[in-house]
Formats: sequence, C-alpha cells, structure tokens
Amino acid sequence: MRLNSVADYWDTGSHHYEDPRRERESSRSYMPDNEHASMKPFRDYACRIDRGRALLALHQNFIKAWERADSNRKSTDPSELGTRPMPEYCLKKAPAGSPRMQILRTQPEEQDKTIEDLYFNATDVATRAAGYLYAENQYFQWEEWAQRLLRVRKQSMAQWNASRASAGLSLEKMPVLHVFIVIPMPEKPEMIPRTYDTLATLGQQKGMQGQVALIKDFNENPRSIRVADGMGPAATIPAPLPEVVKHANQITKQDAIKLESQFGVKVCTAMLNACGPNGKSFDFREIYIHSKLLLIDDTFFTTGSANMNVRSMATDSEINIATVDPNSAMDLRKRIWGQLSEKWGSCDGGGGSRNEIRDAFDDWTSLMENNAKARDKNLKIISGFLLPLLDKRSSTSRLS
Repeated sequence: MRLNSVADYWDTGSHHYEDPRRERESSRSYMPDNEHASMKPFRDYACRIDRGRALLALHQNFIKAWERADSNRKSTDPSELGTRPMPEYCLKKAPAGSPRMQILRTQPEEQDKTIEDLYFNATDVATRAAGYLYAENQYFQWEEWAQRLLRVRKQSMAQWNASRASAGLSLEKMPVLHVFIVIPMPEKPEMIPRTYDTLATLGQQKGMQGQVALIKDFNENPRSIRVADGMGPAATIPAPLPEVVKHANQITKQDAIKLESQFGVKVCTAMLNACGPNGKSFDFREIYIHSKLLLIDDTFFTTGSANMNVRSMATDSEINIATVDPNSAMDLRKRIWGQLSEKWGSCDGGGGSRNEIRDAFDDWTSLMENNAKARDKNLKIISGFLLPLLDKRSSTSRLS
C-alpha cells in the first residue's frame, strides 16, 4: 500500500466533489486545492497479507530497514541484517490452492531492483498477447518503459505478419493490444516535461496542451541572445533550445493510425474528475490519483508503493506485491472499470474476451469525450469520473 496514516489520504470510492469528512485545507495538506473547503478527492489501493511465504518477505523487509537505521547495532555487516528468528505469526501457511505471489522491492542499499524487472517482464509478456494493459499511477514519467513497450510489441507484430500469409489471415484479424492509462495532472510544473516525454512516446502528448504549445513556439520562433567578447560590438546569435525542447524534438511521436498499423496498439489516456455543486453552480474537480496499479489480461497485477518513474525503479525504497491470479485480476478489472465509468455501456469489459475489451476501449473513449463536452458546456452531470487528460501548464525545467 501507499496510504500514509494521515487524514489527508482519506476518501471513499464515491469520490464526492466535496466531502466534509475529508481533511480541511491547511499549509501541510497534500496537494492543496484552495478553492474548496476540503482536500481533493483522493484515489489509492491497499492490500493486506496475513499468511504464506509472502508475509515472511514483508517481515524481513521491515526488520532489515529497522536494523539498518539502528545506530546501536554492533555489527555493520549487511549480511547480518534480519537474521533474528521469525515470529510465529509470520509462519502461517497459505491455504491450499492460494494464488502464488511475490514481494518485490527497490532497495538501493541492497542492490535490489526487482520492481523494475517485474514491470519490464510483465510488459514484455503483455505485448505478445492481444488483450489489455491497464496502468493507473501517480507519476507517469518513465520514458524507457514506454519505449520498451513499443519495441517489444513491434517485434511481436513482425512475427505475426511473417506467419499471417501462410495462415490465410487478413490485416483485419491483427491482434490489438489495448492500453488504458489513468494518471493525474503532474503534481509540480517541473514534472510536466517527463510526463510529456513518456506520453509522447505513445502518441498521447496532445493532452499536455501547454507543453505542446511551448515546444511549438520554441521551434517556430527561434530566440536570440547578444554576446560580447570585449574586442568589439556585441553580436546577436541564435539561442540554444532548452534541453526539454531538444529532447522532445528527438522523440518519435506515433499517431493513432501508425500505432495500430505498425504496432497493433491502441492507447487512451484519462484523468479523473468529480462533478458536483460549488455554491450556486456546478463545477469539476480533479481526483488526485495516488495509486500504483498495473493490471494485465485478467491474469496478472501488481500494486504497492512504486511509481512509474526512474526514482521508484532505482533510488527510492519501494515495495510491491505481484501475483498471477485470474480470479482476482478479473474481479479487479470489472470493479475498477465499472466504478470509473459508472458501468456506462460496456466500459467494465464484461467477461474479458478480445471483443469485449475492444468494445470497452471504444466505450471508454466515447465516455471520455462525452464527459469533456459536459464539462465544457458546464452541464451538471457526467457518467463516472473519466475525462481526457488535459493540462494547460508548461515548463522548461525538468526534475531529475
């Protein structure tokens, strides 16, 4: 889980526009939204593990961190961390037939980057199938992951096309991977460029309207600077492009047609909004996404503390659970998609067949467009919480 034990993180799955039970605005509040009486609606997930060998791994992770921070510990040998006997409650065996699960970490002090391995391996498997990949994450700033998804998917499509003719299959039978991305607006302006870069790799940069306009302006309207060397009058020379603009120019930005025809991929990117009364009028309010969930093909999912950015995969201490559990995965998909759409159309994906996922994707995009029109026309109701990502801010500064 990533739920801190403070009131700032409290909400219900209803994500009401305003809820007096949520923390009030204060200088310490997480993601303040000063136009309103309470904190923004807040979305997260948590799971509880109470038996099986996964519990041992969780206990070990805690004990090692505790002992590492203990200044009175006599030994400095890292191999001696966590060597004390296990408490009896950690030895409860899982019931027969329980799904297998794995605890993965980013722990730089122990050279552990298994969460990164997990994301890459799971994505590689997903790209070889014709199902779906659902990513809901606080930070979508991992360009390398997006590049890998397309690179491995292109390899899979090359293999499919090589065997298509001999199998007598038409292009209409091409297996499509549907990618659903649900993220908040970047928390700080300096996070905008990396979010733009990751989305642009998947052809989804249009929602970052401010950054798109900034990059276009720098490219179409070159700046100049005056320099003097002390030997004569100052000269005017072209100013170098900001680094974020140079990097954005180097990204191959796939359009929707190319993504589908060359990679067999369709992508939609959503943000979540609550709609409700604001005084005498109705208004929209962002639901802040703090969750970190990857769900694939009604088979696999991982959740935990790791964001989809370089810090969570390399330098921060993070912990995730991963499992191959078709029953739980399907239940998660139906509950989450149904909640986000208020079961509008076939948005929950039904039984998860290829056709049902295709229909769900189409209904997601239609629902997002309808809700965006309702917001723009100041209508008083939307279905669910899904809207197209829209951020009008921009930045030439990029957090590392």
